[in-house]
Amino acid sequence: MRTLIFCDFDGTATDQDAQQAIMTHFTGDAWRPINRAWTRGEVTTAHRAAVQWGLVQANTADVQRFVIAAVDFTPGFREFARWCRDQGHALHILSDGFDLYIDPLLAREGLADWPRTVNHLTLDGGEPRFRFQHQDPACDRCGNCKRWVIQRAREAHPGARVVYLGDGVSDLCPAQAADVVLARRALLARCRETGLSCHPFDDFCSVRAVLESL
Repeated sequence: MRTLIFCDFDGTATDQDAQQAIMTHFTGDAWRPINRAWTRGEVTTAHRAAVQWGLVQANTADVQRFVIAAVDFTPGFREFARWCRDQGHALHILSDGFDLYIDPLLAREGLADWPRTVNHLTLDGGEPRFRFQHQDPACDRCGNCKRWVIQRAREAHPGARVVYLGDGVSDLCPAQAADVVLARRALLARCRETGLSCHPFDDFCSVRAVLESL
């Protein structure tokens, strides 16, 4: 059976939320009110992004230098990615975050060519410029609709087993579209609240152990 593994980025592949680290470094706490509104489902990803990134007084190079120095991957991620490749599992980064910081972090780990579906952002030219290429036509809540991407992957690979890894409240929607869920932090709490079956994990050694047991 072909296994498709979709992994959230901020707080899942990385140990801390990279986007929140960027916001705190460059804006202090100014980004938090709009983020709370987004968490409550009151605004879309596109609106949140416009407000938050509009506060950042830095260019692309400034942000990338900071994130490369400040953000760590969750222990075992690089080894897990290579294990997936060796085993023939399709590991795919699936994030509602932005290539501006995701790409340089993956490159730092030697994973620059890894498959990913993310939003696009540049900061040069005086204002942030976004491109949301993977929205569900029926729902504009997220810039990158992870559930929609998973559904398209199922259509392309009938019979494949879909695994989803996530950490946040917004990961519940794509988790509900997966066959196997590995969860930590807020997603783990939401899975338990809603009765969605999941495997808790702290690092990618435990993720590998779960997948090897299936």
